[in-house]
Amino acid sequence: MTKTLTREQILAMEPVEIDRYIHSNLFDGEDLTEFKYKHVTYTIPNRRVFVKETDSSTVWRECLAYSLEISSAWEVEEKIKELRLQAKYCIALKQVVIGTGEYVGMFDYIHATPEQRCKAALLAVQEI
Repeated sequence: MTKTLTREQILAMEPVEIDRYIHSNLFDGEDLTEFKYKHVTYTIPNRRVFVKETDSSTVWRECLAYSLEISSAWEVEEKIKELRLQAKYCIALKQVVIGTGEYVGMFDYIHATPEQRCKAALLAVQEI
């Protein structure tokens, strides 16, 4: 990962920022920091669209909606497995789920949201 975030920054991230960060850093995609998120109704399902406008052109980029769709969150988990960070990921997921302040049991871990899974992955990769 190229940019280090604090635990607090990761936990406070909005879904669009999570997706941008995972795309650019965890999956080594194009850096999208200069692109703005654009809600587009005709986009491919399970995708986020980012736009960068200049005086002479408009550049469009897409990435998966990792924090929105469970199938994309599973791709993040597969990347965690590939990086051999499963133990750190499980610890981080527990911390993220417990952070909701609600009762937490095994059911809550199994049914963690895509956003929770992505935040846990970022925590595990950053070793926070």
